[in-house]
Amino acid sequence: MLSLVPAPKQKEHPDNVIRNGKHEALNVVAIYGANASGKSNLLKAMVTLDMIINLSAKFSSTQKLPYEPFLLRERWNEKPTFYELTFLVGKIRYRYADGATKDMGSMSRWGFEDLR
Repeated sequence: MLSLVPAPKQKEHPDNVIRNGKHEALNVVAIYGANASGKSNLLKAMVTLDMIINLSAKFSSTQKLPYEPFLLRERWNEKPTFYELTFLVGKIRYRYADGATKDMGSMSRWGFEDLR
């Protein structure tokens, strides 16, 4: 999970926090960790989600979505891949989610806007 929500006691680097009414988000994040800890896979997932969103209008309802399962654990290739985004545009909060399996293509896709 990658969250741009600042920690509740975030006091350092106040210029790195964007405020919009009651909402706050980090302006910049760093992704770091040990070798083989998933940094590249996180970036690949972000690129894939971007592609799915931008090309979804061109997909037919029967066309399979890109799917590359995690193969280093037994039977994890059968588990679904799931993405979820929450973001603000002006004062409207949007949520978008998509999940897929190898056989089903898109298994669930939903989005909504919260006007509160």
